[in-house]
Amino acid sequence: MILTTQDLLKKYSTYKNPKCKIARSVSSGEITQIVRGLYETNPNISAFWIANDIYKPSYLSFETALSFHGLIPEATPVMTSATHGKNKHKLYDTRFGVFFYRDVPARAYPRGLITIRFDEYKILVASKEKAITDILYVKPTVKTIDELKELLFLDLRIDEEKFDLLNKEKLITLCKLYNKNNHRLLIKMMQEE
Repeated sequence: MILTTQDLLKKYSTYKNPKCKIARSVSSGEITQIVRGLYETNPNISAFWIANDIYKPSYLSFETALSFHGLIPEATPVMTSATHGKNKHKLYDTRFGVFFYRDVPARAYPRGLITIRFDEYKILVASKEKAITDILYVKPTVKTIDELKELLFLDLRIDEEKFDLLNKEKLITLCKLYNKNNHRLLIKMMQEE
């Protein structure tokens, strides 16, 4: 379970020095520090389940979500997440893994997300369609549909058969939330098929 410093100060409020008790709990392995002010009670929890809590607001997306949904063949060693309004990238290298956060447009941020639960963990993950629109936002701009197909199916290695099963209406609706040529070309590609 994820706990903040405030949670622990409250939990250890009967101790003479709650901050020292937190330090002792970390030293003994009772809790593990993820980043400053954030702790985990399960030292073996997968990075997947804690990514949303390290940097807020955020949801898992990009290559991580593409891998989670089985759209790309590789597992991703870095948990990549989307955020908004930060205007910068954030990287956290922790005992649990490496976490990378990057911006997407604010109007696109809350759309196309799914909630996944596991025990006391609850995370937000981009839907298949949303993961594709997010990754197209951060990739270099392409100029033609052929270049877009090369980006999607050769560079990113998205499975074409699984791509063809995506909800095209959702994909088009999400693309309209971004102001990039990659998305305009994807809309055109969807409408031509």
